[in-house]
Amino acid sequence: MFRFRAAIGRAERAPHISADYANEVRTAYVDLANVAATLTMRIAADPVMNAMLGLVNAAYALHSRVTDRRDLHLPSGDAMMHRLLEEFEDAEFAVRNAFRDDLWGGRPLQRNRPAGPPTDS
Repeated sequence: MFRFRAAIGRAERAPHISADYANEVRTAYVDLANVAATLTMRIAADPVMNAMLGLVNAAYALHSRVTDRRDLHLPSGDAMMHRLLEEFEDAEFAVRNAFRDDLWGGRPLQRNRPAGPPTDS
């Protein structure tokens, strides 16, 4: 997920998409999709899986934007690219929250801190 976001983030600023770069985006997308495919073995309607599928759908839209236009000039600040990246970041946030809820029952994560100094009572 993070590797895909890093790869696609560079595309938003790239003046031109090379074939090598498009292949890097494809590879990162395939890895992300494979993770989602593995998660489909979980219980149906699982919130983590639902969030992951949303992430993969958002990633596919970004992947298509970069790889389908690999031979064209992709100007920095491409408005569609910016919107798609925002959708991906929203989906990424949903995945992180779903995993947190799944693993910790929706409780906020807290650090285990040592108790204060012993007191003489």
